[in-house]
Amino acid sequence: MVSLGRIQKKKGFDILIKSFTNLLNDFPESILVIAGPDEGEKKTFFDLIAKNKMQDNIFYY
Repeated sequence: MVSLGRIQKKKGFDILIKSFTNLLNDFPESILVIAGPDEGEKKTFFDLIAKNKMQDNIFYY
């Protein structure tokens, strides 16, 4: 799965990351690629990814 856009809360990346955890329950080898410029909220999303132990499934460019 790929998501392109500025890394902002209003873009719904937090919802995407939380929803991706549900997908991983059924398809544990799934990959999410997020690409776009950081608007100062990247750390928040990386913390959410780490909290849910998805570092091996979500990549940022």
